[in-house]
Amino acid sequence: MKVWQELKGTLQRVDLVNRMAEVQRGSRIVTFDVPPACDVLLRGERVKLRMLQPSDPVTVRYRGAAGRHVASLIEVRAAANHGGDAA
Repeated sequence: MKVWQELKGTLQRVDLVNRMAEVQRGSRIVTFDVPPACDVLLRGERVKLRMLQPSDPVTVRYRGAAGRHVASLIEVRAAANHGGDAA
């Protein structure tokens, strides 16, 4: 049975064509595959992957599969300027 892991970091890049996301934690950058079934949350709402922006603080839940990191959840942890209303 595969165990889910979690990584908190800063989103560096999103590749929409290949459905990949790069997240920096400290000096390390981790690349995640983002399958269509992956939940992407912004302010608690489900959104499309394209809504995420570099520098967003994110939490990624993932598992390792065949030497790759496969995300099941990407959640923006703090309010960021995404064109919505400021609180």
